Amino acid sequence: MSGAVQEIQARAHDVGARKKNFAVFSISQVRDPIKWLVRAENVGVINPIILIDAADEVLQRHNNPIDCLPSAAIGPPWGSASQLYLYLRKKIRSNAQVNATDVEMVLAWLHSRPLDFHVRKRLLKVVLLLAMRGCLSRQLDRLLEHEVVEFEEMSLKHRFQVLRCYAYNGHWDKVSTRLEVMKAMATPFESLKLRNLEYLSGWIEGGWDHLEAERQFLALAPAGVAREFKSDVTPLYDAIRDRMRFMDIRSEGDNRSSLLSRIGQAIDSKEAFSCVRLGDREGYLFTECGYFSPGDVVACERHWWGERLEVAQRSKIVKEAKEAVANADLVGIPSIQRFIRDVSLKTDSLQDTLQFRGLVSVLMGIPSVVGASTMFTETYVNTGLFGDLGTISALARRADRLIIVASVKRERVPAILRAHGDFCYVTLPTHKNTDDSESYNKGDKKLPEVYERVIEDVEGVAKPGSLVLVAGGVIGKILVDRARAKGAVVIDLGHVIDEWIRGGGGNLR
Repeated sequence: MSGAVQEIQARAHDVGARKKNFAVFSISQVRDPIKWLVRAENVGVINPIILIDAADEVLQRHNNPIDCLPSAAIGPPWGSASQLYLYLRKKIRSNAQVNATDVEMVLAWLHSRPLDFHVRKRLLKVVLLLAMRGCLSRQLDRLLEHEVVEFEEMSLKHRFQVLRCYAYNGHWDKVSTRLEVMKAMATPFESLKLRNLEYLSGWIEGGWDHLEAERQFLALAPAGVAREFKSDVTPLYDAIRDRMRFMDIRSEGDNRSSLLSRIGQAIDSKEAFSCVRLGDREGYLFTECGYFSPGDVVACERHWWGERLEVAQRSKIVKEAKEAVANADLVGIPSIQRFIRDVSLKTDSLQDTLQFRGLVSVLMGIPSVVGASTMFTETYVNTGLFGDLGTISALARRADRLIIVASVKRERVPAILRAHGDFCYVTLPTHKNTDDSESYNKGDKKLPEVYERVIEDVEGVAKPGSLVLVAGGVIGKILVDRARAKGAVVIDLGHVIDEWIRGGGGNLR
């Protein structure tokens, strides 16, 4: 490439960067960011790709003006590609229910506009994510066969999510055909990740326990990650391995049956019992371990509640949540399958992202908090076991009272659960990302401001012989503990309740 061509490209890149910065500033400052985006694109001053990049950057910021807009302001109808992009991103983030009409309406708009190839492809990739969220196999076929999105170009995780959508709709012939090709073309590390994705989907029965998965991961993971895992994570698993009795619930039928039997017996005998789950963001509770940074803590608070907490309030929440972990009979911890799912060959270190730092922090912090008799399962026991409505309703039938503590609106709780003879519902204000959804209770105040009142509500209805299902994030752990103290059987249900109301096959967790 000649020096003159390189100079032209560098100047073009510089102009593009300056236009993007201008767009980011404008979107952040103007009274009506959607109107500004539509005008800027339709006048032709700024390339739609630059506007989409700018809108995406603004959307990632704390307290951005786009999050403050009602859904109706973003569309439909849509006046520009960048407005449509924001609509799609917001719909995915807000856990909104997705149906075929939503996707067809977007595709019709795209075909009615003379869009640049790269703009169309950028938008169709997000439409594909939306179709996967709704498990819409017909629309997936259309996108993959007749649009500009190539199945082979997608990440391994997204390709497998397509297969899960086909499986959800009973199209096992499509699953087997595509999976066979994926396995034939996979590298050794990709083969491990594929096996892991089959495990997470419940497609493997037996023959792949936690310890064996650890060994395979250490043999195939990037060298730096393998060294850190062996020095920082393996000893933590080894220290509690004799109590990791319920880590293989997705692949071992006896494991599942044993855990359900234990919970059922607690309900029948009116014995207090609690299950608390700890994921990557629960690294928030274990900053003393050195992995989870002060910046990570603030990022979590802004992600959950849209604002940073005062130090005293934060310390109180951390203390009470740790007490909930200490009192729990069963604790869900990050499993090897989570590391296999998220580590790529490009991952240099387990300190690279908040998610990895959180996973390691939880495993580091657990031994000093839990009791000697605490049993362990995986973080996503809620997906692997309690995500099935039939399983939960069977447990509920054994309980004198069913109590749900969550931010979804009462009427959106599955009818089979609301039909319980003694059903109680305790309302929480919702998460920042879903506070403009019609399916959730926004509330006048954030959960940290009102959770002590919620504790009183929970304590007022929880009793021995009742089953309590809690979906409340890190503060939900505290509510689990207070219900347990009243003699109830309590399960940290988490995001599963969102998947119940949204429908579809759920995310890979």
